[in-house]
Amino acid sequence: MEYSVSKNLKYGYFEVVNKPSEEELNEYYAKKYFQNNSDKNNQYQQKYSSEDIAYINNKISNKFELISQSLGDRKISSFIDIGCGEGFALSFFANKGLKSLGVDFSDFGIQNQNPSQLKNFRKGNVLAVVDELIEEGQQFDLLWVDNVLEHVIDPEALLEKSYKLCAPNGYVIFEVPNDFSYYQDFLLRKELIKKRHWQITPDHLNYFSPETLTNLCESYGFKLLSQMTDFPIQLFLLNNNSNYYEDKKNGKEAHKSRLLFEEYLKSVNTDEQIVQLYQTLLASGLGRQIIGLYQKQ
Repeated sequence: MEYSVSKNLKYGYFEVVNKPSEEELNEYYAKKYFQNNSDKNNQYQQKYSSEDIAYINNKISNKFELISQSLGDRKISSFIDIGCGEGFALSFFANKGLKSLGVDFSDFGIQNQNPSQLKNFRKGNVLAVVDELIEEGQQFDLLWVDNVLEHVIDPEALLEKSYKLCAPNGYVIFEVPNDFSYYQDFLLRKELIKKRHWQITPDHLNYFSPETLTNLCESYGFKLLSQMTDFPIQLFLLNNNSNYYEDKKNGKEAHKSRLLFEEYLKSVNTDEQIVQLYQTLLASGLGRQIIGLYQKQ
């Protein structure tokens, strides 16, 4: 099926026009993510290297630093990861003593990577489970919504649910891919890439910029506190010898460089300095992800 993309007139982000139905999307993800250990198409890693694990935890630590800078003397005691995947963030915050809950369609990833967190996990349609939690009257000091907004059919509905699930003056981290960016436009103009490789449908139905993500969040009662990005892996696209869009064989080495760069940063900088670097990169339109911290008003 061919998918077309246009600009959302209300908030400015790009979205797929002819979005699949809820049933079609559920069936697609069931085939993509609900595999067994022997399935070669499994989207979750069977085993990560120690460098991969360090990178994953470093990213979580960087986001925790972003949160900590805005907390001041305030403490947070409860955490929910909406779309918790393999459970790394769930484990991170549970180990800090927060009452923690993870929600996802599948328990496959968390069983393989963080089985100790199964006691803090609810399996099911993510939006349906969130509705159940709201119905139960549950609220959380910190919502973690990592690479979810780009997948859902109705981002506005998720924002509305997030507001209800967030405790008074609570916080939410939204992370989305930094796609349809000025930097990607630059790559196209320079003919370093031949097409919009980042337009992945039906996986990604919505495409945000730092500004349009904030437009959406603030319309639903979340005030922007801070934004940053992560490693600007798309810099490799400037060189034909490392361009992983045009030659997929370059992807592994680009990822290896990302791991080493983050390891180096951690060895010579504080978390505060790393956050400052990634804030500056995002302000220049760089970085693979947009990470926004918002507070419920």
